[in-house]
Amino acid sequence: MSAIKSWGDSWGMQFNSSKCKILRITRSLHPHSYPYYMGDNFISPVNVYRDLGFMVASDLTWKVHVDSIAKKANCSLGYSKRTCGFKAPVQAKKLLYLTMVRSKLEVGVPVRSSHCKENLMKIKGVQHGATGFTLRSDIGYRDRLSACGLMPLSLRREMLDLSFLFKCRQGFYSLDLSDFCSDYCPIRRTRIASKGPLYNLPFCKTETFANSYFNRIVPLWNNLSIELRQRSSVTIFKRLLNSHYLSLFKDQFNSSNTCSWITNCCCANCRFNVAFASSLLHNSSVA
Repeated sequence: MSAIKSWGDSWGMQFNSSKCKILRITRSLHPHSYPYYMGDNFISPVNVYRDLGFMVASDLTWKVHVDSIAKKANCSLGYSKRTCGFKAPVQAKKLLYLTMVRSKLEVGVPVRSSHCKENLMKIKGVQHGATGFTLRSDIGYRDRLSACGLMPLSLRREMLDLSFLFKCRQGFYSLDLSDFCSDYCPIRRTRIASKGPLYNLPFCKTETFANSYFNRIVPLWNNLSIELRQRSSVTIFKRLLNSHYLSLFKDQFNSSNTCSWITNCCCANCRFNVAFASSLLHNSSVA
């Protein structure tokens, strides 16, 4: 802080210390708190701070950010209802939702992680109200999505994650994937080795790190078909990816079961069911 203050004074630049905040990110249960000063002005600590449109929390959770974007999206939805009216054509109301509401929920999707079921339900609640406004019908949420030609937002987030990774692989962004993901290189040739480009599943000690982008995307990418992974055209990849997730939506999505809202649920119940099924399979093979 002193060096920054001295540099600003030497170049005739004055820093506004009232706009400077201290955000501590630590896993310690009892973190040490040190006072920071810029000159004679005390820099106050905060638990949440907005940076480039994202609400970054000291515990690296996205609850505050999800609350913020859900509130903005609901405000835009309410504005659409007041200006457009309930008697407007369905296509007009759907277009308003896509341009004014859903776009706010999908800004920077690869950056944030909404794996927490509480956050998934808050985001889903926005689209739940929007489909009710669009159709003015009492049918279930799943049927309203099908009638409007929409995808659950949780599945769309996975599609956007995969599209971003595909564009990185094709060189659309100056990002070296080898710094974040390591290619799967089997010791001996197996059937898995001939299924196209795969990535090693990273070892993660914390749930926060496991749900960061380059860790959560590996299982999704590896589970795609070889036809999808070996494509070179973004347009064809997106079309095939949309068909893949549309079939997932029809086969497994259940609006009353949050575990079916994402492809790979890692909650305690799902992990127990997988472990129990694996033990049964092992016992049957031994017998």
